[in-house]
Amino acid sequence: MASAQRRAQPLAELLPSLIKDLKKTSQPTRESIDRVWRGAAGKEAAEHSWATQLSRGKLVVDVENSGWMYLLNLKRPQLMERLKKSLGVDKIKELVFRMGEVRDAKG
Repeated sequence: MASAQRRAQPLAELLPSLIKDLKKTSQPTRESIDRVWRGAAGKEAAEHSWATQLSRGKLVVDVENSGWMYLLNLKRPQLMERLKKSLGVDKIKELVFRMGEVRDAKG
């Protein structure tokens, strides 16, 4: 018996609805914050970093090592612009990188 398969959707199709959901909620979940982070950071950077919390406008991102921390700090202005566009200007005021354990895409 064949089970119905769901078609994988490109991120470009999913991101608008995720962003809309995040804008509606006052306290987004860690998973939803990380999805937006991954969209803003890009695939390669997202493999080496993980958004852990958003509180009072401060987004905290754990980074795998000092090399990635350095690169992400260099890209901070562009990342902030993308995050503000995605989350809304009032939702994010600060982006903080810290060394931490990065989880795989499955959690």
